Amino acid sequence: MLPEALNQLVQLLSQLPGLGPRSAQRIALYLLEQDESYLKQLAESIGTAKEMVETCPRCGGFSSSGMCAFCTDKSRDSALLCVVADPLDIYPIESTGGFNGYYFVLGGLVDPLKGRMLESLRTPELKARLGEGEVKEVLLALDFSFEGEATATVLVEELGAEGVKFTRLARGLPVGAEIDYADEDTLGQALKYRREIEPIGDQPDE
Repeated sequence: MLPEALNQLVQLLSQLPGLGPRSAQRIALYLLEQDESYLKQLAESIGTAKEMVETCPRCGGFSSSGMCAFCTDKSRDSALLCVVADPLDIYPIESTGGFNGYYFVLGGLVDPLKGRMLESLRTPELKARLGEGEVKEVLLALDFSFEGEATATVLVEELGAEGVKFTRLARGLPVGAEIDYADEDTLGQALKYRREIEPIGDQPDE
């Protein structure tokens, strides 16, 4: 049986996304082997990030103070809006150099199995953004998973009357791919060859 202090550390680490009990144990043992100065720096860095990192009131991404650097960049194309599920999805898209519009963080994906529906996301804020009249194209840069596809479908159905064109990343990304794990070349091609999507009711009969 692990000592209580170590067991508590493992339990906390195992709550992190993508970490199971064995991975949490390995990280806990690694931390125990580190110098006191490193552990102190790590703890301080976590506290500082929690205190200093804010949410941009316009796009929902990360900010250090007020609106983020993307939203305050007047050189960007206001007709293009890239919708992502989480703030971290912005950075791999930005690193491709293939998108010069603005971003909007939806705050997750629709997941009926977990009871997470469209109304639990930042849909009202997105609708208000489109209502400003500047956006002409909404790029739905969502994961190619069941949840991502479901979210894209219901968003187009819900907001299709806003008078904007909805596009989706091309299939350069494999099915099930997560945006923040995609390499720059693949993601860049997916941006370049993005495809338009329409509400189901507007699609022609075959």
